[in-house]
Amino acid sequence: GAGFGRVVEMLELRQLLPVPDTFWCGTTADMTPPPAEARWLESRLNDDLSRAVLRETVALRTTWNPRWLRGVVTADQFFPAGVPIPRAGMRFVDGGAFDGDTLAFLDREGCTLAAVAAFEPDPANFAALRARVAGLPACREVSLWPCGLGDRLGQVRFHAGGSAASKISDDGETVVQVVALDEVLPGFAPTYVKLDIEGAEGAALEGMAATLAAARPALAVCLYHKPDDLWVLPRLVDRLLPGYRFYLRAHRWSQFDLLLYAIP
Repeated sequence: GAGFGRVVEMLELRQLLPVPDTFWCGTTADMTPPPAEARWLESRLNDDLSRAVLRETVALRTTWNPRWLRGVVTADQFFPAGVPIPRAGMRFVDGGAFDGDTLAFLDREGCTLAAVAAFEPDPANFAALRARVAGLPACREVSLWPCGLGDRLGQVRFHAGGSAASKISDDGETVVQVVALDEVLPGFAPTYVKLDIEGAEGAALEGMAATLAAARPALAVCLYHKPDDLWVLPRLVDRLLPGYRFYLRAHRWSQFDLLLYAIP
């Protein structure tokens, strides 16, 4: 009716105009799991909804048809139905704490927090995080870190800007500190770890390998920041924490907020 002869959807446009830093959106080859990896991941998923999410995720990436994923999206991010995440006496690592929105969500959900370690390298976000934490119910043990999480101590260039998409980047306009959880909080013993750190999830997991092995916490790991996160990060979690139960959830139909939940 508007006179357009053809509408180009997001994924087809990405094939026509290859540009860097488009999160999970890549060429079809880059963002589609090899058949053996897809079969392995499906075999590791613990419920029917997870397997449906995987099938529709792969269908979206191979057909570019935006109708996929609409039927399997849930709004219960970080505490999805059917995933046994501990809520009482939680010792929480918030990787990518942004402005404290997840901590506020945990409070609204009725979680009791015994300890919090929150990491946020963006200066504007960190200021908002400090202000929000000051208004939350008292917690015995709170540490706020103006740092990113990685696999070693170091400094990296960073795109700031006070948004949820602030991230490490070779052409970033500022420099931030990155730390490994094993080095800075070796005795923290988390029960739940969230990693939403704009593509640094793999490095952060490597940097907390000893903590994960000792404490065996539940994990919520974002799988949408890089095209191959979908299968590379579950493989990494499986290596670091063998025997965990895996759940896959899509919290937006567009495949942003696609998460792996790994439960001991």
